[in-house]
Amino acid sequence: MRCCSSAAAAAGRPNPARRGAQVSWAIGFAIPAVAMAIAVLVFVSGSSLYTHVEPTERRALLLREHAASFKHCVAAGVRV
Repeated sequence: MRCCSSAAAAAGRPNPARRGAQVSWAIGFAIPAVAMAIAVLVFVSGSSLYTHVEPTERRALLLREHAASFKHCVAAGVRV
C-alpha cells in the first residue's frame, strides 16, 4: 500500500488512504444529530395523542407487591 500512496503523491493526486481525512468530521456528526433532532420533534409533537391514564388502586397494589417481592429476594441473597 505504501508504494501506491507514494505513486499517487508523486503523480500529484491525493492519497487514497487520506481521502477519509478530507471529509469533515462535522458532517459525520451533523447528519445523525439532525436526524435525532427530527425524531425528538416528532416524538414531542405526537405526545398529545397519547392516552394518559392515572394509576388505579389495582396498579398501585401490584407495584407494592412487586417491590415487596424484590426486597424479599434481595434480603435472601437471590441474584436478579
